[in-house]
Amino acid sequence: MKRGLLLVLLFLPLLVLAQEEKIHEFPRLRWGIDVGTDMFDGKTVKNPNIRESQSYYYDYPFYIDDRFYGGFLFNSYNYTRYYIGIKPEYSLNHRVTVAAGLRFSFNKSELNSDQKYFLWKVSEENLTTNYVQVSGVNQNNFYFGVPLEVKFFPAQSDMLVRQYFKMGMLFNFLAASQNSVSFIDENMKKYGDIVSKQMGKPSFFTGYLYFGIGFNIARMNHPFGSIEIQAPVRVFNNKKLASFIQEPAEGFGLQATFYIPTGKKKLSYTYY
Repeated sequence: MKRGLLLVLLFLPLLVLAQEEKIHEFPRLRWGIDVGTDMFDGKTVKNPNIRESQSYYYDYPFYIDDRFYGGFLFNSYNYTRYYIGIKPEYSLNHRVTVAAGLRFSFNKSELNSDQKYFLWKVSEENLTTNYVQVSGVNQNNFYFGVPLEVKFFPAQSDMLVRQYFKMGMLFNFLAASQNSVSFIDENMKKYGDIVSKQMGKPSFFTGYLYFGIGFNIARMNHPFGSIEIQAPVRVFNNKKLASFIQEPAEGFGLQATFYIPTGKKKLSYTYY
């Protein structure tokens, strides 16, 4: 009897300690650094200066294919955009956060012939039309964007790995666009500025609605990270991602973020 009582007295402090109520706090505000990529399947928009006559390029009818414009340009185009940004995020409560920031994004687009070249009209006067043989055109586009986001956490408590769902909008503005041209004949390089100017630029503004699912990794009272999958959806129609790419309806994206908590206002929760 005495031995049993002694054991209870020895282990009782451990049982009480195990059930002790603990308070965990994390700052409501944190600064995040985003890096990510968005991938789309766009539609090729043929410049009116490209000669359409298929017979000029091919001598055999079996080259005709619905995947091509006029037999020499792909009908579809894979578009990939890379970005980095800074984004402050604020917790309204244990489950909901809001965020807004600035994002810098970059894309390099190429339009090449499936053969050696395609013909580009550089001038037309009366009955005379001048063409150059272009093997490909490139366009580098740079954007500044403003993302607005809302996150929802199904679990109220902060955990080492915590799932969330996200909805956001991105307002993207063209900052700069650079065109370059490759010719079959080196002597045609003098027409580079003319072709570059005729290529034009993408739309100045593009907007997206996107949805995502992700995970916070590590507790939010210390620097932590997150990884997520996004599904961007086009909001505004008839926009060009490049001067020769029509904006698609939807895409796929990946994003990683590193957060640094800051500020005196904090959220707390109880755990055992």
